[in-house]
Amino acid sequence: MNKTFHMLWLPAVASILPLSAAVAEQNQTILTQNVVELRETVSPQGFVHPGISCNAATLGVMREKVISGVSPWVDFFEGMRRTRFADPNHKPERVRQIVNDGGISSFAHDAHLAWAQTILYLVTGDEEYRKLPVEIIRWYGSRTEESFFPKYFTDSHIKIGKYVYTLDSAADIPTIVPAGAGVGKIAA
Repeated sequence: MNKTFHMLWLPAVASILPLSAAVAEQNQTILTQNVVELRETVSPQGFVHPGISCNAATLGVMREKVISGVSPWVDFFEGMRRTRFADPNHKPERVRQIVNDGGISSFAHDAHLAWAQTILYLVTGDEEYRKLPVEIIRWYGSRTEESFFPKYFTDSHIKIGKYVYTLDSAADIPTIVPAGAGVGKIAA
């Protein structure tokens, strides 16, 4: 072989190697054999759970689209996987009390952590992703109004409303908190 061919060939191979490693990495899956059952429950008042931010059908479509690699579902899922909230070893902050400008960001952190881990569990079936949402839901479910939110403050409904909604959305999915398993009775 001539020297010119080697000089052209080596950079081409060197540029392809990182790409082949990236393709191999993409082919690795985080899915498990555990397919999480999406079930609906109806409260005595007639409310269907899940139903706060999504229902079982929309969660099923989301999971199917992510697993099939369909955009934009898989794109958002992969984006979420790159956040700090996707780490099953991430620790919740467990806010003891929310007062004006105190505890709100930590509560928001825990709400987002619970939601992200709930979605990761639903899609992957990995039980590791179920642990944190249950822990967070138990923690906040055990707070009393007097201890957790002792006094209304100006715009508190605006400052924490979104995060209460996010945490409630995670808690609303019955596969995370089984029906009839009161907050104090959830197995860790």
